[in-house]
Amino acid sequence: MKKALSVIGDILTAIILIFAITITVMVITSVRSEDRVPNLFGYAIMNVETDSMVSENGFNVGDLIVVRMLDEEEANNLKVGDVITFKRYLNKQEYLETHRIVANTAQVNSEYAIHENEIKDGIWYHGGETYYITKGDNTPSIDFSPETGGIEYAHAGNIVGIWEGTTIPVLGKIMKFLQSQMGFMICIVVPVALFFIYELYVFIVTISRKKKEEALAEISSKEEELKAKAVAEFLAQQQAEDTKKAETPAEPEKPEAPAAPANEMSEEEKQRIINEYLAKQAQEKKD
Repeated sequence: MKKALSVIGDILTAIILIFAITITVMVITSVRSEDRVPNLFGYAIMNVETDSMVSENGFNVGDLIVVRMLDEEEANNLKVGDVITFKRYLNKQEYLETHRIVANTAQVNSEYAIHENEIKDGIWYHGGETYYITKGDNTPSIDFSPETGGIEYAHAGNIVGIWEGTTIPVLGKIMKFLQSQMGFMICIVVPVALFFIYELYVFIVTISRKKKEEALAEISSKEEELKAKAVAEFLAQQQAEDTKKAETPAEPEKPEAPAAPANEMSEEEKQRIINEYLAKQAQEKKD
């Protein structure tokens, strides 16, 4: 169970770290880029928040789309049917729109009628720059400026990138939730905090276990030393008594069998000697 939890924790940590690193890199690149659009290796991930492109060849609200960033040369060489992301303004606030370049120019109002003959297949070449008429697949008309009422052309100066068909369904809703304060707390801060608390617990338990093992090893080592010392003293005492008996003349008697070497003693004999030694040591401490 502990091993499974550890594996799950490692996987979640890896996912969170990858996500955090990706977001950090995208933020850094957005700060450095001229258009301030978060991107990674020339690709931006965008959340779809309106239904203007809902169609068989478009995408839905809540999807996540991948947009390839364009330079000025590429932005001046687009064609009808391309789906592009460009900057628009509403109440002086900038936002990004992703619509399709269209060939329909019938809705060009009288203010721009002078340019109608110059517009071919939804593209107007003027002053060395290319302007594109755009429209959402699910909107009734081409893109007009809500402030001027005129056609709001996409051009190299405000085009960010092109959508080449990569869509991740529903993930946009998840990303939007993660970008909220509550979502960030629930999905990022809390899991990371719990993970570090768990890792701290594991670290403390590991240190405690290591100290316990070291203490037990030290006790075991001391016990072995004590046993060896008890047996050595017993053998020395036996040898001294044998030597003394050999030097002192006495009536002949049946010789006692010499004490067996330590390596030939039975475990019972060793334990008896050790118990006697410990009892003797304890008595000496009392005295």
